[in-house]
This record gives sequence, C-alpha cells and structure tokens, in this order.
Amino acid sequence: MSSSTVCINQNVNLGATGGTIYNWSGPAGFTSTSPNPVIVAAQHNMAGIYNVIVTDSNGCSNTSNTVVVVNP
Repeated sequence: MSSSTVCINQNVNLGATGGTIYNWSGPAGFTSTSPNPVIVAAQHNMAGIYNVIVTDSNGCSNTSNTVVVVNP
C-alpha cells in the first residue's frame, strides 16, 4: 500500500497503469474512471484509503490502494 501526504487545500495526484478500465473509489464519495485522477483542494474529509480496480483488455483485474493523509 502506498501513501501520499499533502497539506489541506493542495491537490493530490493519484495514478494507476496497466489497464484499459479504471474504477477508483474513496472517502467523501470520491469516484473516478480516469487512470490518473486529481483530488482538487484536498480537505480533511478526503483523507483515507483510495482503492482502484484496474481491468486489462483480457478482462483480468487487479485491485490496489493508497492512503491519503491531509495535514492542516
């Protein structure tokens, strides 16, 4: 599990590779289908675990996650 630490109101760049379909989910109702979504102006309620399911062109999938820490 990887992690990212940012200060409040900074952007967080998430990233995944190796697939054709990306399904991200996380705190505060975060969802994205981008391989590299950006959490704009992170707030405390956006801290936590972000999960991504990456699916390749053969239909095989893998799950990964990262922890985002938002400091004041």
